[in-house]
Amino acid sequence: MDINQLIREGLQELAKGVATQIRVATVTALYKDKVVCDAKFVDTEVEIFNIRLRATDDETDEGLVIFPKVGSFILIAQIANGGGWLLLMGSEYESMTLKKGGKELGSVLVDLLGAIKVLTVTTPMGESKPPTNINSFMQVEQDLKTVFGL
Repeated sequence: MDINQLIREGLQELAKGVATQIRVATVTALYKDKVVCDAKFVDTEVEIFNIRLRATDDETDEGLVIFPKVGSFILIAQIANGGGWLLLMGSEYESMTLKKGGKELGSVLVDLLGAIKVLTVTTPMGESKPPTNINSFMQVEQDLKTVFGL
């Protein structure tokens, strides 16, 4: 049994015995600009549109948003009183963002690494050179860009 089948069965087991407000689905489309995705229920192939990826649907862009990968399995919950659907968890993610005070964590970390890569220190012998392990910092920077979708 492959990992996707194990994840699918695990998510279905989590949703068993629970009212139909929690369902397992497969992501069919992702709209980062709208912070929503579309998905099909795995058991009926019914497609659900505009599944919220953040807890609120106001105009704020602060907080944590995790973007599920198209084709991955997700667990979604129906919001009471016809409020639509909300992402609870997923099997794979494309990227994430965490914003607070108008600052995005991924960008702040990439800026920090940029400053470290050109770091020099004045000593009695003159100015130091950039770090000798600059390639390690460059790899970390690339990994952060991948994780945060920058």
